[in-house]
Amino acid sequence: MRRLIIFALFIIHLAIPLASGEAAVSVGLSLDRTEATRVDSVRVTVRVSGSRKTQADPVVKGLENFIVRQGGTSSRVEIINGKVTSGIDYTYYLQAKKEGTYKIGPAEVQIDGKSFLSQSHTLKVKKPAASEDSRGNLFLTAEISANEVYVEEQTRYVLKLYSRTGIRDISLNLPEPEHLKLNQLGKPRNYQTVYNGREYEVLEVRYAVVSSNEGSYIIGPASMNMTVFETGNHRRRSVFDDPFFSFSAGRPISVASDPVNMSVHPLPAAGKPIGFSGLVGQFTMESDLDPGTVTAGESATLTVRVRGQGNVQRIPDLTITELKDAKTYADQPVLNVKQAETGLQGEKTMKWALVPETKGRLEIPQMKLSFFNPKAKTYETLTTPLHILSVRSPDREQTVAAGPAPEPEGISVKIDKKEIEALGRDILPIHMSMKNLTAPSRIFTNRVFIFGMLLGPIFLYMVAFFTLKIRRQKADTQAATRSKKAARKFYRQCSEKGLSHQDLMDALRNYLNNRFSLSIGVLTSDEAAGMMRSMKVDPDIIETLRSMVQLLENAVYTGNGHLKTDQAHAFLDLVKDIEKEIR
Repeated sequence: MRRLIIFALFIIHLAIPLASGEAAVSVGLSLDRTEATRVDSVRVTVRVSGSRKTQADPVVKGLENFIVRQGGTSSRVEIINGKVTSGIDYTYYLQAKKEGTYKIGPAEVQIDGKSFLSQSHTLKVKKPAASEDSRGNLFLTAEISANEVYVEEQTRYVLKLYSRTGIRDISLNLPEPEHLKLNQLGKPRNYQTVYNGREYEVLEVRYAVVSSNEGSYIIGPASMNMTVFETGNHRRRSVFDDPFFSFSAGRPISVASDPVNMSVHPLPAAGKPIGFSGLVGQFTMESDLDPGTVTAGESATLTVRVRGQGNVQRIPDLTITELKDAKTYADQPVLNVKQAETGLQGEKTMKWALVPETKGRLEIPQMKLSFFNPKAKTYETLTTPLHILSVRSPDREQTVAAGPAPEPEGISVKIDKKEIEALGRDILPIHMSMKNLTAPSRIFTNRVFIFGMLLGPIFLYMVAFFTLKIRRQKADTQAATRSKKAARKFYRQCSEKGLSHQDLMDALRNYLNNRFSLSIGVLTSDEAAGMMRSMKVDPDIIETLRSMVQLLENAVYTGNGHLKTDQAHAFLDLVKDIEKEIR
């Protein structure tokens, strides 16, 4: 009873200030630091007090030179000296595009038709330290195993993410150099290492790089986006430094590697074998004939295996010279490719069935395979050994007359015959007449019942099959209709007057959702580029889309007002180019 009275008094005490109205509305802006480097992520918090509802997200001035990512919102209710204050906090994360001193703010919030402004802050962005000894707690490196290679030669491109903080939600953005093909080698590896006297956790990703054209290339910077959890200045890391045990919100951050140069030389013309297939790497070849002796008309199997490391997809299908007095039947070649730490490796197996027609010695001609060895910088030729197949003549057929064998002369055999005796009865009864074989019920012999049992399951299956098919076709038809109308709807929305950056962002997101049957909630530049990349869209169009969406994001967060006519037309032309690519 006492607890109920205390709880009632608390509710009354809480309700009185609420009835009298909340505190006046105020807006504040804060930065978690006033100095940062270009690779740092700065947290900006817009704190609205006196109301938990705003007409739109805050508009923060001075963010044109930053990459802006949303960190979410949180509402709150505070009781201070008997007064109830409610509010909402908006969190953003900034990463500077270049060095300089910037004024962040004020932040403008619209509540009940009124505008409220916050104070401003100054942020100084410095250049990251150039010395490797001064590298921070998080950085990304890129290295290549050989900068000077030949066409089709395989080299390794290795990315290493060094971290001394808790991280999660890692995503990788790879460069896409023209005429260079990157194939991932195995799964990413995690290990610990010491770099310039400091301990780091390393995430390593390896790729095999092969160039199809000669020339000089620059593999652009790779970037990784992630959420970082600061663990403080602990002397030793403990299990509680893991993000799983962290109660503080992480911050998104992006790190990039340095570009890597690569020179690709053409294969030498001197010494190139006739019929060279373009095979580059290190390879071996072996062959086997089994069995070594057969009868005419029977078959033996010749097996040739080529294995090695390099552009294994270029291993050619070998052919066997036509044999005299023998038929050959080639089997389908089998190529197995695996991803090793040193590069792509493979083995190709080719088999032939040899059927000799006459007895004697059958010589199997040698086979040759040529490839370019980039380590030795020469062409090499592999040759199978000379196999000899011994062929026997078929054995003569012997016929044996059926009948009893004759008794030897002078020997008589006497066999005592005995009467047949019943040694036992079978477990099941033996019926001696048809009278005992009667059906227990006539329903099982009814034709209607028999046809019902046979055709009933088929009928039920067909009904279920066509019902599901009609539903699926209906859903596909609706999705196809939305996909066809997506572009026209986007064109109509972009032609409206007074269109804002947020309206254009919503229209672009709706277009992508309807065109590709997706459910995108928040559209980012990386997501838009990744989506177009999966649709095999031209890289130039992808890069244009990425940059335009990035500019649109920054415009939304900085509140640059309404769109210009040429900006809306630029997005119209971009969507038209996308439609041409995916048709």
